[in-house]
Amino acid sequence: MKVEIDDKFIGQLQSYTTLPLTNSDFEFLAQCFFDIGLLTVDSVLEKHPELTFRELLMMYFRKH
Repeated sequence: MKVEIDDKFIGQLQSYTTLPLTNSDFEFLAQCFFDIGLLTVDSVLEKHPELTFRELLMMYFRKH
């Protein structure tokens, strides 16, 4: 899967380090964030079986 990384996201990723990041660094970090997100969703749904994925999405959209 390919995800387009915009300038805002690049700035956010770059803010986590003082080292200059290359395109491959950004791709690696974006994949890490994606994987962490999936693990987090799995963990939340396991810990709170009364929640559904739809409800998690609604929580997200209410905050953004």
